[in-house]
Amino acid sequence: MIVTGYDGSEASRAALVWAAREACRRDSQLRILHAINVPALVPGTGRSSIAAEPLEDAGEQLLAEGEELARGIGVGSVTTRLCHATPASALVAESRSAEVVVVGSRGHGQLRAGLLGSVAYAVTAHASSHVVVVRPGHDAVVDASHPVVVGADGSEHAARAVDAAAEVAERAGASLHIVGAWQVPTSQGQFSAGFWGPPDSVGVDTTLEEAARAGIEQIRARTAARHPQLEVTAEVVEGAAAALVCQAGEHAGLLVVGSRGRAGFAGLLLGSVSHRVLHDAAVPVMVVR
Repeated sequence: MIVTGYDGSEASRAALVWAAREACRRDSQLRILHAINVPALVPGTGRSSIAAEPLEDAGEQLLAEGEELARGIGVGSVTTRLCHATPASALVAESRSAEVVVVGSRGHGQLRAGLLGSVAYAVTAHASSHVVVVRPGHDAVVDASHPVVVGADGSEHAARAVDAAAEVAERAGASLHIVGAWQVPTSQGQFSAGFWGPPDSVGVDTTLEEAARAGIEQIRARTAARHPQLEVTAEVVEGAAAALVCQAGEHAGLLVVGSRGRAGFAGLLLGSVSHRVLHDAAVPVMVVR
């Protein structure tokens, strides 16, 4: 089941369209949510300061509008649900039984100050399923002209991201491009390139690059073997992983990252790379659990 929220905004419409297309590709049910967060009760009255009925009526109209849009795209099975909850909590709750939750976010360029918008950030951080964040105004779809690009670093999270990206690409008839990055490790200069000495005197950068290339090639070969009909390419570049993934996916239909990578602390809900890609990418991003 694919789950998305709809409130009539441009961002939620973009998410609904993406979710409907993905439901068609998967031949899955699409569930559309609309959440009503009625203000707290007025002390001593037992009633809310705002009547729920008009909000419920408006919500039902929005759900009917969303269902009509989804069926127009070709989704065969659509269900709707009106929830008395915050939008984020409603979507997170539905993620427990979903394959993917699709959420809209602010336009590119507004994200850094808005932390993706509170709903998109909360859902991406707390959902049990994969989450796709869609920007309004981005019309590219995953197809033969718009590949799926995935970042990989050899971690368990990245391995799941590559597998999920391959499945999306194969269903859509798109190609898959795997991006790996390497850097000389630094920690306040203690382990900088200068600490290690000139690169060609100790070969630190060469060793790191060779190890990264070998690891990414192994991932590429494994993925190609599992998906023989899928065109799988790979590259390894020196630099910050998030920036390189965004650059490689500038014209992609979808960017895919793991929720955390090798450098993620156990308590983090989102790793630094996935967090940065969500902020900076101009195309839809899937965060894989």
